[in-house]
Amino acid sequence: MLETEVLVVGAGPVGMLLATLLGKADVEVVVINKHTVPNVLPRAVSLDGTSARILRQAGLTEEQVRDLLIPGRGTVYYGVDRQVLFQAFGPFKNLDGYSFKNAFLQPELERTLFQKLQGQPRCRILLECTWLGAQYQSDGRMLSTVRCKDGQLETIRSRYVIGCDGANSTVRQFFQFEYKEKVFKEPWLAMDVINDPHDENVAMHFGIPCRPHVIVPYGQKQCRYEFRLFGNEYGNEIANQSHVSFALIERLLSPFRKIEPKDVVRASIYFFRSGIAKKWVKNRVILAGDAAHLMPPFAGASLNCGLLDAHDLAWRLIYILKHHYDDEFLLREYEIERKIHVKRMIRLSEFLGYTIMTTNHVFGRTRDAILRFITQVKPIYSYLAQAQFRPQPVYSKIKRRGLVGRFVPNVSVNFEGQLFSINDLIYGKSAIVGTEEDLNRLKPRLANHSSVLLLALDENGLASGVHEITKNKGPLLLRPDGVVAAQIDRRKIEKCEWSDFAFGAAGQIGPIWWRKAFGQP
Repeated sequence: MLETEVLVVGAGPVGMLLATLLGKADVEVVVINKHTVPNVLPRAVSLDGTSARILRQAGLTEEQVRDLLIPGRGTVYYGVDRQVLFQAFGPFKNLDGYSFKNAFLQPELERTLFQKLQGQPRCRILLECTWLGAQYQSDGRMLSTVRCKDGQLETIRSRYVIGCDGANSTVRQFFQFEYKEKVFKEPWLAMDVINDPHDENVAMHFGIPCRPHVIVPYGQKQCRYEFRLFGNEYGNEIANQSHVSFALIERLLSPFRKIEPKDVVRASIYFFRSGIAKKWVKNRVILAGDAAHLMPPFAGASLNCGLLDAHDLAWRLIYILKHHYDDEFLLREYEIERKIHVKRMIRLSEFLGYTIMTTNHVFGRTRDAILRFITQVKPIYSYLAQAQFRPQPVYSKIKRRGLVGRFVPNVSVNFEGQLFSINDLIYGKSAIVGTEEDLNRLKPRLANHSSVLLLALDENGLASGVHEITKNKGPLLLRPDGVVAAQIDRRKIEKCEWSDFAFGAAGQIGPIWWRKAFGQP
């Protein structure tokens, strides 16, 4: 029997990221996966700037992240006549330090995470093993049964079981998590090809009712094509979705390129699905990634949301297991915070599918006319161009509070006489970031709490990020995941008490949750 603190079921990007973050904090983890790693077939092809920051916090070097990602220029949306309706570039102020939208090869990402995970002494990964189920023990631990690749049964005893095992999650089904799912009746053919002539560093969504389709170049001469199918185009294919006739592929790609069988990496017919589990946490069983939620691909957000799940969950488990904080409170807040963001992203994905990928010609021309008219209004054009319609992970119920509830800008900071990216320092630790003058005024209030990182802004660093921080009222208090929990009014720094500081292992945003949930340290 194996003993561990956390058992992660599923070694996709979400499961491996979660395990790596936990392993970095000296949490013992066992990861099991049905298949070998990495998966050789591409699936997700786009990561945003926040996901890039998360990979850095997991311990990937800057060089590794830059090698994985191909910076893009957002998404272009085309109308009925193949004319550009608008281009969503992303925020004009780059606060992440990475492009808003980046192409990438998922097998390469999985390979890099797998190598990182193997380098964690507290992490163990079991491949070609199937999780069969688990039961609660009298001491509150979980006893899981696993079938190994040699057919032998193994038991694994853990404090938590995390289901990162995808859309058809065995963990979710075994523990009977209520799950609401919608299956779209429109079939789509998705294919990945090589030796492709497209070199546009941008995703292209064509809202042409007679053939809605998506083209996303990624990697070296690699490209993802997705086509809406009609009538008898898929009648003979649908029984075996993984076997698509080359004649159909050739016909659909003929307007764009010549194709040979050897150039087709993958081709499958899908009925897109969206869904979300009603609860993500049941006692010591937790869902993350596609096991907790699904969405159509039109916002390119599924994997990004999954990585955010792992990022948000890992620091909570670290504080529960290593610092003995209240697991009920922290895990409840994980579900609340992430579910709000995911629900908004699902709605956006479905909305883009219904409006951009419509097959109704009248609706399509009406949509185009409206968009051409309203984009002449500068604020509306700016809203669309900056992709402000895309929900951001804002963990705060307080509206119009600047950076509160958002990820801190990826600025340069001085720490112990050296210059760092703030991204390299903050994960899993409490921190305060501000001007050197404000931090010097704060130090006497923190004399007995040396574990708190005091990070002085390098005002020659990321200009937009420094401005976003210094224009606020005072130093920012950061949660262990880098989310801004609150800010200290610089006029009241000398009056601050420890119990007023809204950092540490808390989920709610605001200056009172430390006292409410944990009391004073």
